[in-house]
Amino acid sequence: MILALLLACSTTSTPPVSDPTEHLSTPSVQEAPTTEPDTTTEPSPEAPTSGHNNALAFSLLENIPKEADKNIFFSPLSVSTVLTLAHSGAKGDTASQMASVLQLPETPHEPLSELLASLNNTPEPNSLALHNQIWSDKQLTINNEFTEKASENYLAEVSQVDFLQDPEGARSLINETISEQTGDRITELLAAGSVTSQTKIVLTNAVYFDGSWESPFDPESTRPLPFQKPDETSVEVEMMFQMGTYRGHFTEDGQLLELPYEGTELAMWIWLPATLTTDLSLTEDTLLEYQNQATERRTGVFLPKFSLDTEYDLTPVLSEMGMPNAFSTNADFSGIAEGNLHISDVVHKASVTVDEAGTEAAAATGTLIRTTSRPIPFRADRPFFFFIQDKNSGAILFLGQVSNPT
Repeated sequence: MILALLLACSTTSTPPVSDPTEHLSTPSVQEAPTTEPDTTTEPSPEAPTSGHNNALAFSLLENIPKEADKNIFFSPLSVSTVLTLAHSGAKGDTASQMASVLQLPETPHEPLSELLASLNNTPEPNSLALHNQIWSDKQLTINNEFTEKASENYLAEVSQVDFLQDPEGARSLINETISEQTGDRITELLAAGSVTSQTKIVLTNAVYFDGSWESPFDPESTRPLPFQKPDETSVEVEMMFQMGTYRGHFTEDGQLLELPYEGTELAMWIWLPATLTTDLSLTEDTLLEYQNQATERRTGVFLPKFSLDTEYDLTPVLSEMGMPNAFSTNADFSGIAEGNLHISDVVHKASVTVDEAGTEAAAATGTLIRTTSRPIPFRADRPFFFFIQDKNSGAILFLGQVSNPT
């Protein structure tokens, strides 16, 4: 996932399908077994916390424009990181509005610093890398306090480029760097014309994740099956299948299932609403509650293979969420540098592939349930949501909604 924040000088201007696992009928959610929870996803007191990251995740999902039959995928961690970095150089009403939209605690930088350091230490065989970078025009003098805070808390490097005389060369260099940082999944973050001679600073964040399932799916079990779209029509998708023991929580509202990645504290949680809907019907608190109540159960998992590529201009989204000053001539980023700086663009691109082996993602920004002895299938054959999450801190790295896997 990639997110870039550009600062510039202000100016005045379905039929039945034969299924070899058909004995795994899909019972009503009331038939799901219940046992006492034996594990919890709550972070320990010593663990870095997700802080404001998850709150922003749910706010963005609610505010990003929805289109019929369109998938959603973004990295709240990427957005949160680069905007919190920018906030550290904001003052006055600009800082207040950003803090409100980002739902920042009184001292946001140290907890975020601990979280980023923890995530960057993800052990092999999986790969999780985060990069923060400040691209500054070589004629601009950045405040030492801002660069020190950026380096200490965000591990952000400062690179000088010539926005004034060679904006296109600077754009190409930034794009090439982002491509390298994301395994070539994001190759053109900044579009032609987005960087001009008025650009003074570009803040970028890149998140790259390549993880193998703790229990990979067998490709020989993958076969074409129908997937119901939000408009009640169906498309044929490559549906993976696996019997196994998974942690999950089934309610009358839907099913929540954990698919852990090998050798890490990272996992994908899939939320499958009980009805055909693209409404999340889940809050941040409810997600944590369901995760804490999750228990192990033997189940058959049906999950479509999918690959998503998304791009968002978050400028109008964030402005409407309550921080318009940052994008106007009223902006105050004097904590970064002198001069009438304002944010001209917030660009966010993301890419993810989910298959039998695992996940590769890149981004640059109660009810009573009765017990049954039968395996309860988890069949993601209709719109679902997924979260790639650090179990240690609870931080949501990536969040997506799949309405049409094709």
